[in-house]
Amino acid sequence: MNNLKPKDMAQRIGVAPDRISAYAKEIEKTRRYTFKKTPMGSFLFVHEDEKILREYVQLLQFFEKKSAVIEMIHYKLDQIQEQSTEPVWFKRLKNIKHFKR
Repeated sequence: MNNLKPKDMAQRIGVAPDRISAYAKEIEKTRRYTFKKTPMGSFLFVHEDEKILREYVQLLQFFEKKSAVIEMIHYKLDQIQEQSTEPVWFKRLKNIKHFKR
């Protein structure tokens, strides 16, 4: 599984790198999806993230109203969760950072 930096993901989707990070933050605010991050807090994207980000960008371009797009993304992410065989909490555990004391 290859991790993609925001600039690589931005190239694939066709938006500016700073916008891709902003979009990821907006999606994470829904509390339905979390992206993988580096220890410094930068986003690291995987192939599955591309589908979600691409759809989010397309919906934003079409509707131009963020609240409607967020609602549609909620619905889409709920569908993904229902199709997934692993529980929601398991995905969230994968993204938790562990620190040594």
